[in-house]
Amino acid sequence: MSPLEQALYDFLMEKRYEVHEPEYPDFCRCAQGREASLRAALTPSQAELLDSFLLEARLKTDAEQEAMFQHALHLGLELGRL
Repeated sequence: MSPLEQALYDFLMEKRYEVHEPEYPDFCRCAQGREASLRAALTPSQAELLDSFLLEARLKTDAEQEAMFQHALHLGLELGRL
């Protein structure tokens, strides 16, 4: 990404938590509760596996979000040229 694209992406990622979906906080609380319940049932080695999985899942999600942003930005630029 160019420095400008990175700055735009960073700005949008900071603002993504200001979603206008009233259910979003409930989704977050539910996910946190389920993760806490799962962790309480895991052995230390299982917890390490979970942590490893969650890290990889976050990296995958980050890459997907960056790609989506770049595609949306380029699509917007192309549409602006019409």
